[in-house]
Amino acid sequence: MVMPGKERRETSLDRESGSILINRAKRAVIKPRQLGACIVTGTDKIRSGFGNGDCLMLDFKNLVFAVSDATERFPAASYGLLSRLADRLARDGVPKNEPRWRELLNAVYAPQKYHHKATLSCVAIRKEEGTTKAYVSHGGDSIVLLVNLKTRRVEYTTSADMCFAGRAKELLCIEEIPVGDDGYGFVIASDGITDTARLAGRTLEGVSSSVLSRTPLHEIPQRLAEYLAGLRGPAEYDDIGLVVFSPTELAATDHPTILVGGTTPAEEFAYLEGISENVIDDIWAALDDRGNIVTI
Repeated sequence: MVMPGKERRETSLDRESGSILINRAKRAVIKPRQLGACIVTGTDKIRSGFGNGDCLMLDFKNLVFAVSDATERFPAASYGLLSRLADRLARDGVPKNEPRWRELLNAVYAPQKYHHKATLSCVAIRKEEGTTKAYVSHGGDSIVLLVNLKTRRVEYTTSADMCFAGRAKELLCIEEIPVGDDGYGFVIASDGITDTARLAGRTLEGVSSSVLSRTPLHEIPQRLAEYLAGLRGPAEYDDIGLVVFSPTELAATDHPTILVGGTTPAEEFAYLEGISENVIDDIWAALDDRGNIVTI
């Protein structure tokens, strides 16, 4: 995650809580006070001209959020996996129980080619009769944490396994988790997030609980960028894909699903060139409500 820093400062984004905002230059998506998401390309990937194998899926209509991490050889495999998941949700809607989730996700897993190895960590929020529950699905070495923001304790965490898409035909870890009335935050991240904790000399659980309890969720992508930019010396870190959100504050909205990352080397080069030549504007813009899927 990111290092604890200054006390929170109110921004204009705090007063626009109804908007979903995207920034193509920062590769970030925020919904003020409710969600923050971004991808960062690792230091060696930039030097070596690789694509960014981390990909995010943000489905605000169905409240389904996912991270996938693919290999350097086929970095766009993560995009392929999450775009299949997005298409399936758009076509069939969101499953209502654990067996249906298992059926849907295994159908998404099955077509993944062997050499397109990728992780999948997914959290789906379901609200009914005044309660909130989460269906957590996990395969590979990406990460899901549930943080109690009041006690600063991590109350749920996934463990790495060998059920990578492309290597396994089905997911073994699909769990239904009750979520308290308020004061909770989910973290979904690729394993690159552990590098930020290592560089800070702390555990991921310790940093996550501290940062989420002290920082508005929509500010976390910017705080992560500032932290990485401020590192001194030969600080190396992997690609980072990160989604943090409040399961109780978020409400379903009729917006397109957003896919971020999962780029080929050519796509990554074009992105970096666009940044260096100021072709990609570093601005926040409201997400249009037209279309089914938006890629940034």
